[in-house]
Amino acid sequence: MMSKEIKKLIEDTKPLRLNVGCGLTKLPGFISVDKVKEVRPDIVADFEKGLPMFKDNSVDYILADGVMEHIKDLGKVMEEFYRICKPNAVIEIIVPYFASAGAFQDPTHTRFFTEHTFDYFQRGKQKRAYYAFKCDYDVVEVKYDFLPLFKYLPFKKKLGHIFINIITRLQFKIRAVKPARDMSKLSHTSKSWKDIHN
Repeated sequence: MMSKEIKKLIEDTKPLRLNVGCGLTKLPGFISVDKVKEVRPDIVADFEKGLPMFKDNSVDYILADGVMEHIKDLGKVMEEFYRICKPNAVIEIIVPYFASAGAFQDPTHTRFFTEHTFDYFQRGKQKRAYYAFKCDYDVVEVKYDFLPLFKYLPFKKKLGHIFINIITRLQFKIRAVKPARDMSKLSHTSKSWKDIHN
């Protein structure tokens, strides 16, 4: 059962913005959520197991900085985020790039991310993207963090696919599409890899 204090916090926070897996980072205007009570979040909860304290279509913004690489079931988490997000709510996700030491060195990391990982939650983006996830998003922005040494290097994105530690992190902004697009009405015309990824 949700405590009166948490219920009041959620009701009084407008717009409703969450910092999930917050660790020691507390941000003004955000409700901090973490499963580790020692970091003293506003709400102690393991979001991999759900966020029942938040109603459907109630959240305006979710920040997940340095946490998604630790979760076991990405699809389940994306579905739970989708449930609680309002239509057009934004989720900001910051993760290590797959070709970086930061992605490999932490023994608690469970997965890797490329700039196309969240395309698989975007209905109609590509034929192979639909894995029956109960959610639908648009990827509205992808930013790259480069190692300072390579920041001004020509063709740094292309080189980042070949060499390790040129791109260090990815920053995504994705938008909840509600109602979800009907997959039966989306065209699955054959496209080349180049067409799909441009």
